[in-house]
Amino acid sequence: MELLALLFLSFCFLTLSGLTFAAESETPVARVTVREDDDVILPCSLDTNEDIESMLFDWVKEEPRKEVFMYRNRNHYNNGLPGQDVEFKGRVSHFPEELKYGNASIRLKQTRVEDNGTYTCIFPDIKPSEKIFRIELVVGAAPKPYVTILKEKGLLQCEVPGASPKPTVEWRDSDNKKLLSKTVQDEEEQGRFHITIQTTVTEPGCYHCVATQMEKWYRISSEICVHHGE
Repeated sequence: MELLALLFLSFCFLTLSGLTFAAESETPVARVTVREDDDVILPCSLDTNEDIESMLFDWVKEEPRKEVFMYRNRNHYNNGLPGQDVEFKGRVSHFPEELKYGNASIRLKQTRVEDNGTYTCIFPDIKPSEKIFRIELVVGAAPKPYVTILKEKGLLQCEVPGASPKPTVEWRDSDNKKLLSKTVQDEEEQGRFHITIQTTVTEPGCYHCVATQMEKWYRISSEICVHHGE
């Protein structure tokens, strides 16, 4: 049941992305999105549904090339097969009970922003030509905005530390109207963005700082209320 549920979630991700999963392509044909620290399934399955328990399949992360998971005739990295890149050790598993149905999907645990990239699932020994599947994995880090009232009257500040991918950050009032704001920090460090914006308000009320990523794939906000005299 757990596998079926996870595969269903992965299917939803693929459907929502508006892309189609296919084989033998030179570009990523499916995108899977996940929030940092969550587990994710990278799908790979032969359309013939043939038994692959005695076959070889290899998962590789591209640019630069890193070995993620290799399965060869019931042996794999988690069972002593050498060669797996150190950053994936202990984080990757497959679904042994699904191999007889041609399913070479893997689960990647506790995803990190550094896991972003294109992953290739290869069946090199299938004739007449090898089968290649490509997945683009997008891992998003979405910290909750930190909002404060500065000493200057009516000056609100919003900080979004370490977000990835880069979010759009804006102040909105209680009617969801966008407020004029200025950016005081916009820096990138190792793929994470640190953004700080400020706005000045003249009326009491509650205001929201909203961070939006990947064209509304994820949105998070924080609220602060201003009273008379602040």
